[in-house]
Amino acid sequence: MERNGCGRFVQIPEAIREIVRHGFEDLKLIAIWCGYFDGNEKSKRAQEKCGFRHLRTEVDKPYPLMNDIRTEHISCLTKEEWVELNL
Repeated sequence: MERNGCGRFVQIPEAIREIVRHGFEDLKLIAIWCGYFDGNEKSKRAQEKCGFRHLRTEVDKPYPLMNDIRTEHISCLTKEEWVELNL
């Protein structure tokens, strides 16, 4: 759990599910992409719980704003997959 700006606890998977629902139902998106940096197991698990599947890994990707080079894992969830999962 994480604290939101009001000091209340928010379940991250619940927040992701609501963002995904909004994207597919309200904004009529056909796919949603997200990613996490290598070693961020909490983010990886939260994405997996919400139906995102690993698509590719980008190794040694520069992030100039962070003055860093990182490995990023990219995941995707299509509207069809979301409907089938009934999340």
